[in-house]
Amino acid sequence: MTAPHFLNRLADAWPYAEWQDVVVVVAVSGGADSTALLKGLAEIHPLASQWLVAAHYHHGVRGAEADADETFVAQLATSLNIPFYCKRADDSEVNFDTGDGFEAAARAARYDFLLQTARSTGARFVAVAHTADDRAETILQRILRGTGLSGLMGIPRTRELTAGITLIRPLLAFRRDEVREYLCECGQNWREDASNLLFDYTRNRIRHDLLPKLAQDYNAAVVDALLRLGNLASDAQLAIQDSAARQLERGLLYGDECEIRFDTTSLLDLSQFMVCEVFIELWRRFDWPRQRYGRDDWRRLALFATDVQKQIPKMMLPAAVLAERDREQLILRRTPSAS
Repeated sequence: MTAPHFLNRLADAWPYAEWQDVVVVVAVSGGADSTALLKGLAEIHPLASQWLVAAHYHHGVRGAEADADETFVAQLATSLNIPFYCKRADDSEVNFDTGDGFEAAARAARYDFLLQTARSTGARFVAVAHTADDRAETILQRILRGTGLSGLMGIPRTRELTAGITLIRPLLAFRRDEVREYLCECGQNWREDASNLLFDYTRNRIRHDLLPKLAQDYNAAVVDALLRLGNLASDAQLAIQDSAARQLERGLLYGDECEIRFDTTSLLDLSQFMVCEVFIELWRRFDWPRQRYGRDDWRRLALFATDVQKQIPKMMLPAAVLAERDREQLILRRTPSAS
């Protein structure tokens, strides 16, 4: 891929008009993908020094190698005349030695730093460098763990981090090889993280072992197949959410951060699957915490809400949500601090 072609595709993936007049925090680890993202956005924006911010999180592990990553990103930002922000983790933020537990803790700490940086700089966007390959790996990992339709969507292009700050992934349509071709053509080096080769992490085993085996023994285009599955799941999930939102409007009587009242008669003609989706949409609408909810929890609530015999008057749900029936009304209560 030629450098101009890469930049044109990047501009198409995230049109310059959408972000030219707002601050963008770019997460840069020093790896090929994030290096290409920062350099590409700087090439596109004629006033990059005013509107782009490079943010690097030092996880406090890997010793001198991680120190060199920080130095590399600082020098890259300086060469592009872009402000550089960095934070080093402490033991209270990332306290797992290795494996997927460390991955989760490190990810949470990193995103907290990115959000803090966005707030302090007045940024509207936080840009991260996930690629199409990352999305395919996520889809496969979720299949292996067990997932519903929404999980098959993989990594979304955007999501709201908090009010007024959006996470965006401009490279999500790019393959990893295309990113490296761009860097090689423009003579830009990058850092390689040796921990990405360790089989302690599920993601690494999928990337370096499972996917190559699937490509060699079953389908050479397995990544493309996973991406097609993700696109189909995304289309289907959006249609389901649209239908659920319409059903929600039929039954919603009142809702805020503490209490929701719902007319259960609006649910009686729906399948259990759609009743679950209506409640998922309800939680999403009022920003109630969903992290601890699994499909079984939504099914319990669906059965409780549509029980015409009203055999059970109340039940507790995850995140300290109390569900009660009052004739044909479902009443849901929680404290705003519950999670």
